[in-house]
Amino acid sequence: MVLVERQDDAEGNMIGVWLMEYELSAIARYLRDIRESAVPLGGPQSHADIYIVSGQGRVIGHPLAQTVRDRKSGPELIPAEEHEDEKLAKAYAHTKASPGGERHFEVLADGERYLAVSAPFSETGTPDWTVLIAVPAQALLGRIYDNNRAAAWIAALAALLSVLMGVFIAERTMGRALRGIAKDLDQIGRLDFSAEGASQTSAIREIAAMHAARDRMTGGLRSFAKYVPAGLVRDLMLRGQEAALGGETRELTVYFADIEEFTAIAETLSPNELVDQLGDYFEEMSGVIRSEDGTVDKFIGDASWRSGARPKTFRIMRCVPVRLHSDVKRGLRASAKFGRRKAVRHFVRA
Repeated sequence: MVLVERQDDAEGNMIGVWLMEYELSAIARYLRDIRESAVPLGGPQSHADIYIVSGQGRVIGHPLAQTVRDRKSGPELIPAEEHEDEKLAKAYAHTKASPGGERHFEVLADGERYLAVSAPFSETGTPDWTVLIAVPAQALLGRIYDNNRAAAWIAALAALLSVLMGVFIAERTMGRALRGIAKDLDQIGRLDFSAEGASQTSAIREIAAMHAARDRMTGGLRSFAKYVPAGLVRDLMLRGQEAALGGETRELTVYFADIEEFTAIAETLSPNELVDQLGDYFEEMSGVIRSEDGTVDKFIGDASWRSGARPKTFRIMRCVPVRLHSDVKRGLRASAKFGRRKAVRHFVRA
């Protein structure tokens, strides 16, 4: 390859011509040595390919000396855009489309991504050659990619541990608390207050609000249960039946009992003593009635009105009055809360 350069004096008059000859093989060898000299040091330089393209777009420097092709008219320099080296052809096409100074860009060649640089061969623009450098992105950014993958794995592991810890904490706190509340509500729905414990608190605001609401509902239903037969409500709950207005025809046994001479007895007792003894009396009466599968309908002063069958049974209770009358008298004699002054009159209608 021959390069001719004019030499002018200070006034711009030509005083001579410079003639330089380049061996393309020497240029190729020089470019190849640059790469091979970087191999012992490692790094991205050991993977870099350097090319030199003339101002006419023909390859004059290739690390593998792929610069000349045969034609019928004789050998010629290979146009860069037609070169079989795909990354060279694409890098030059990108440079040609965006002429100017030094440029940095990416090209995809042979299924691999390359980071490329194009720059003028000389700062003065003579000769008007272009230098192209292409480095595999993996060689240049490989450590960054590895660090990013490691960081992603660490972040994923940390997120997984956080989720597992959150699930564990939720199970230990919220899950246990919610299961306890659900169990309590199920018992409260049956008017069963036997398993009631101390009021619970929670650091979680929503759980604490549910505990408070449960306690308020428990207190309200406990008061309500004093006016509604709890056993009857439990029977309805176990049968999955909702209490509703209505009626049906059945054969029942009605039992009415009161305390004889209650007024005279009450005058001899203080209010607290009277209430205490009446409570014991009604408790004894209610226990006997419930043992016969009956329902206490109401307390009228010192009297109690009892119907003979709960909604769950349809059996005819013809023998119950006599047995119930006997059980009540036996229970009251055993309790002896009212002493000898107490006499019980029973009225039974079948």
